[in-house]
Amino acid sequence: IEVVCGYPGTPSTEVILTLLPQKEELGIHIEWSTNEKVAFEIAAGAAWAGKRALVTMKMSGVNVAADSLASIAYSGCTGGLVVFVADDPGVSAGMPEEDSRYYAKSMVVPMLDLASQQECLDYVKLAFEISEKIGGPIFLRSTTDISHVASDVEIGKKLKLEKREAHFERDIVKYTKAGATWCMAQHQDALGRLAKASKISDSYITESGIKVNETHFEDGSEQGVIYAGAVEGNFKEALKKYNLKLSWLKIGMV
Repeated sequence: IEVVCGYPGTPSTEVILTLLPQKEELGIHIEWSTNEKVAFEIAAGAAWAGKRALVTMKMSGVNVAADSLASIAYSGCTGGLVVFVADDPGVSAGMPEEDSRYYAKSMVVPMLDLASQQECLDYVKLAFEISEKIGGPIFLRSTTDISHVASDVEIGKKLKLEKREAHFERDIVKYTKAGATWCMAQHQDALGRLAKASKISDSYITESGIKVNETHFEDGSEQGVIYAGAVEGNFKEALKKYNLKLSWLKIGMV
């Protein structure tokens, strides 16, 4: 990652607070931006120039960045562009109770839904890989339960990426929203990127052995559970505590 931008808001603030003290050592640009829209546009500009960029915000911040998000989602990007958004179900610390998954759906952008602290590490790597393979932005969704819990994680191999020279390729048809024909073509491109991301996630297993989408069939079970995100910990605990024999489907990309 070469550019990290964001606007503070629980439970997303800690991402930049953790990275800031390491700014010089990492040799990357990190900033608190004026607001979420500005943060996203700076990150998008870096990604358009071929660099990897991360932008952070809480759920209500997506409202502020929505105009730019919707537009750039159709245009795509060259470098990896990851939008880390932290929702607050139950409004334990935030302003309103919002579900950013609906934004991902309306903007035709893939979203990885974090279910554990290990996934917080693994899915950041995966998110950048998917973003660059499909040529478009991707959401990485956390929640208060995930962001404010600590646990041991398996670090794995450290990635070594060479610094990239910034290069922006002028393409009016790709980046402009001035004509209906261009917009319709961009919409089809966005749908294609979403389908490609789905195929990648279906077969992907992280370095620590986590499957993005996973199915478990329990012998003799007549019932099953479909879940996504932070409820995984509660669900797995209930299975063990009450000795439940249930089949289940975990959806990591929504």
